[in-house]
Amino acid sequence: MGERIYKYEGLGNDFVLLDRRGEESGLPEVGPGYAVALCDRRLGVGADGLLCLRPSERAMAEMEVWNADGSRAQTCGNGLRCAALYLAESERAVRRELLLSTLAGLCRCGVEAGRPGDIGSVAVEMGCPSFAPASLPMASSASLIDGELLLGEERLLATALSMGNPHLVLWGIARARMAELGPRLEQHPLFPERVNVAFAWESEGAPGRELEVVVWERGCGLTRACGTGACAVAVSAVLQGRRAAGAPMSVRLPGGVLELRVAPGPGAVTMRGPARRVFDGRVAPLHTS
Repeated sequence: MGERIYKYEGLGNDFVLLDRRGEESGLPEVGPGYAVALCDRRLGVGADGLLCLRPSERAMAEMEVWNADGSRAQTCGNGLRCAALYLAESERAVRRELLLSTLAGLCRCGVEAGRPGDIGSVAVEMGCPSFAPASLPMASSASLIDGELLLGEERLLATALSMGNPHLVLWGIARARMAELGPRLEQHPLFPERVNVAFAWESEGAPGRELEVVVWERGCGLTRACGTGACAVAVSAVLQGRRAAGAPMSVRLPGGVLELRVAPGPGAVTMRGPARRVFDGRVAPLHTS
């Protein structure tokens, strides 16, 4: 009959979700090949990434994150909201507090869900940013906070930080350059395991009230939304004095708006945003070369 799959999206960032907390006998091994096959938009289900839920002794579930190119990610902000909504819906809980475990640590989620298929609202405690080079990692012993990054002969002002995933934040870059700079910065030798690149601006339509962000995501390219990328930009905005620590801020991505709050320090980041089940079904065996 094939494997039961669930399709979710958060701000247009879409995922295939597998619930592997039970018996796995006869099911394909979850790994790079299976992730690529399921995420293929022509030959598979189609998604930006694959979320696999596993049993956990510390949380309601452990969430594995696989990018569309088969690479692993430590965590995923939009994926956390989708997985939390799935778990709440599967137990028919309209409101639910739950813990999810990721490679980046434990995340506490608060879910407000309607009927399956409705848009749910999910708040996630994303943890504290880290600027330590080893946390990204970086091929340098010095942190990069509002510092110069050499790209060829060009010097770019950037901040590198980890929100569970590594991010490079740049402000005010011409939008026409995103598709050019994104892949070059992702593969920059300073980041041996690659890096996500967040391009940020003050909103032209709501200056001082809303930030605009587009993320080049490693393994995916330009994406409609990236939760950890939005968190990284919110931290950078506090560091630069663009926004006050502890105050709510709105971050607009191509897929929609996330509400964020950065504790003083900068400290822990809280993210709130929508998630929605798109469909569920069964998938026939896929070629996983």
